[in-house]
Amino acid sequence: MVASFSSELIKFANPALSDQEKQLLLSIIDCMQNDLLAGHSCSKLSLVADKISSSLINVRELLLSSGLVATTASGSIDLELEGLQPIPAKPLILYHELLYLNRYYYYETNVAKKIWQLDQVYSNDKESDTEKLLEGLKAIQNIHNLPNQEQFNAIKNSISRKLSIITGGPGTGKTTTVTLLLWALANLYRGQKLSVKICAPTGKAANRVKESIMNSLKLFKERELPIKCQLFDELLSDSNSFTTIHKLLGYQQNSIYFRHNEKNSLAIDILIIDESSMIGLSLFSKLLAAINPERTRHIIFLGDKNQLSSVEEGYVFASLVKPAPLISGISRTESQQLLQPDLFSVEPVDNGNSMVSELITSNRSSGEVAQISSAILTGNIMSLGDLLEKGRQVQLKPLEMNQLMAELFKADSCWNQYTDFLKSCDEMTGISALFAAFNQQVVLSAINSGFFGVNNLNLIIEKRIRQQLMTTSEWYSGRPIMILSNDYALGLFNGDIGICQVYEERFVIVFQDGRKFIPEILPRYQLAYAITIHKSQGSEYNNVNIVLPEIENLEEVYSRELIYTAITRAKKTVTIFSSFSSLKKIILNQLERNTGLQIMLK
Repeated sequence: MVASFSSELIKFANPALSDQEKQLLLSIIDCMQNDLLAGHSCSKLSLVADKISSSLINVRELLLSSGLVATTASGSIDLELEGLQPIPAKPLILYHELLYLNRYYYYETNVAKKIWQLDQVYSNDKESDTEKLLEGLKAIQNIHNLPNQEQFNAIKNSISRKLSIITGGPGTGKTTTVTLLLWALANLYRGQKLSVKICAPTGKAANRVKESIMNSLKLFKERELPIKCQLFDELLSDSNSFTTIHKLLGYQQNSIYFRHNEKNSLAIDILIIDESSMIGLSLFSKLLAAINPERTRHIIFLGDKNQLSSVEEGYVFASLVKPAPLISGISRTESQQLLQPDLFSVEPVDNGNSMVSELITSNRSSGEVAQISSAILTGNIMSLGDLLEKGRQVQLKPLEMNQLMAELFKADSCWNQYTDFLKSCDEMTGISALFAAFNQQVVLSAINSGFFGVNNLNLIIEKRIRQQLMTTSEWYSGRPIMILSNDYALGLFNGDIGICQVYEERFVIVFQDGRKFIPEILPRYQLAYAITIHKSQGSEYNNVNIVLPEIENLEEVYSRELIYTAITRAKKTVTIFSSFSSLKKIILNQLERNTGLQIMLK
């Protein structure tokens, strides 16, 4: 695929190039394509030059003479952002020593343009109402100790801005903050009919944020917080309030374009996007394009800046959060505080000039899962070793299949509890009960193929479960599958998980939103007893088993962000199957994708 694209593109190059120059140009384009496959939105010329054993000057001069590359005016993005200069009509773009395929340059400039537009508009002019509202929230805080000060600051920031970002690790209360923010906005715009949408990249993540908000409301009721409002009833009763980004934008079958775009914007007053780190560059660009700054009052992005970036190309959420000096209104001193990697000990930054709010205090900070997450983020190998040696909630075990299966199916294991549950399942078993039983545990691997890859692990685990259920049937109640490709006609998307259940005397696959399909019409799928770490984003389980196979080129697959993402899926326990030496290498390997967004937002 890479070679084919490069060979086709080179046909349009300057015919005056020598054969040697064409061969070097081919190598440059191959490098760029490999970077795209690795999730980068562009290539750094200096790294490309190193890879092909050439000099930076030679690479730049060859690109400029190739006939395939356009450069931006004076290396500045300002004109494009103002819409005064079109994106150059060349297949490749050179911008600040970064080499882009044209469409990814377009996506990044579109993101930068919309961020500037939204960040420079303050959303509401009801200053006295806002102050009264915040005083009321402060009174609730004084009595109930909720929200905490970081959450209060985030709510205050989001109320006063059109665009805001709330980032925080596990247990820091992002959902609590958003629930209180919705109450605050409902009071701020009291008497007005508000259109509110809460979306996420996957159906699984959208369902989870709905459950989390319901749990927050239950907690508020138990603690007698006076925050009832009609908006919550409307949100929870409307099945369309919580949705995926694809559904929100209006997916169209056999098309890369959505129904909602710059010319047909979303009719929404308040838009909340959860798990924003999972959103790829293309989808992020299309989502922002569909937002009308004159119509939408508040856009709030939620996510964990330390999690893995999207499977697709791009580094958008991290670019908006991590390089604080490049976002309006943040000083370099404050940015150093904001970039502090330990989520559980740093004092929060309260800066009303920033669109970014960070939640740091974790409700799980005393637990081992939180402690090991912190050790991973700081690269503290000594602390990590101590936790794994003495831990009960987090354990390191040898990577051996017998050891793995013994752990998964020990007497009191969740998998045994799941099979016991399945034995009593019938048509009357509720979908929520079925998913609750399944989501007690998960097996995560970094790879699909190989002995310890997801594909083989699924076969081995299913063989054991079949034995316990005494069935040889392909389909049986409780058999979990994950959708691997989007089917817009059925409304099923990559990453959606369904579970087999008997319905009207036949096997169907049920999804968490209640929809049922016969297996024969489903798009491509695979078993989901074990899933990749990437696919687990947006999910949460009581008990997580992480399998880290020994592989060549470990640093290309494994990273600190990968293991952090895997561990933070757990609410109670984590078991890691690996050697400590491999785990150490993984944690010391930090990945950062190439992007020009930091420069464009400077």
